[in-house]
Amino acid sequence: KYFCGIVKPLSGPGSSYRVSGIEAVPAASKAALGCGGSGASRWKYLSAETRFSDLNLKPGEEASYKFLLFLGPADYDLLASEGHGFQEIIDLGMLSPLVKVIIWLLNRIYGLIGSYGWAIIILTILSKVVLWPLTHKSFKSMKEMQRLQPKIAALKEKCKGDSKKLQAETMKLYKEHGVNPMGGCLPMLLQMPILFALFTALRNTILLRHAPFWIIPGTWIRDLSGPDRLATLPSSYPIIGDQVNILPLLMGASFYLQQKFTPQQPAANEQAAQQQKMMATLMPALFVLMFYSLPSGLNLYFTLSTVVTILQQGALAKKTA
Repeated sequence: KYFCGIVKPLSGPGSSYRVSGIEAVPAASKAALGCGGSGASRWKYLSAETRFSDLNLKPGEEASYKFLLFLGPADYDLLASEGHGFQEIIDLGMLSPLVKVIIWLLNRIYGLIGSYGWAIIILTILSKVVLWPLTHKSFKSMKEMQRLQPKIAALKEKCKGDSKKLQAETMKLYKEHGVNPMGGCLPMLLQMPILFALFTALRNTILLRHAPFWIIPGTWIRDLSGPDRLATLPSSYPIIGDQVNILPLLMGASFYLQQKFTPQQPAANEQAAQQQKMMATLMPALFVLMFYSLPSGLNLYFTLSTVVTILQQGALAKKTA
């Protein structure tokens, strides 16, 4: 994940290239290129193999080919400094420009404070400040829609069986109160590219590899690129394995609280109300399962981001009360 092997022909018609790892001492498992394994790893040889197209040489003739071989960390800045477009080997997805900005910013914050854990916290707060106008607009729109629900319910009763009239009266009601029915969704959609870019950056950057964040010195979040693992269980279990990870549980709890603070539209019927209630419980649990084994740096961001959102919604709720 965090390392790469690159063979670039400087001359010659090479047709295929491969870099593979060979263990010096026979072992049960094959060596993985760029990964040292757990504990004291054995020395490994690296083999760079090149295959050529058909080549015919007359007696006494020679053919000489030159190659550039890179074996090292998949660090975007390092690869870019080598030239040759090597940095393109790192797949940052469709939001690559935005992901690069986030990684650059994360590295610059680290340069100032010397901790990637605190850099993630500062980056999270900065992102929430940047997105504050959209968050405010979305929450305000949802509160306005919530206040109009009794009147919309009355219109549904009044226009029962006449969908066209109900639609026209509902749009008229929105216009009278200056409410945009898409006002709650659109700002949230505009935030998604930044959230996805943060997800990609924190999940893939080598900057977090072996970077500790010792909130509890030496015992918690020893590697931001892996699960936070507060304790090890005597046995292994499905999904969670043999480790107790705290951040995914905190994230699930904060996500559940956020849903409680978010204005909900009244359900159309009893069945819809039951579905809303069920989703409010299932979604946080699903997120815990999805994020349980993901990097602690990523879980730190999502947990803090959700907590900040709850605080923002609490402040807006008091303001609009």
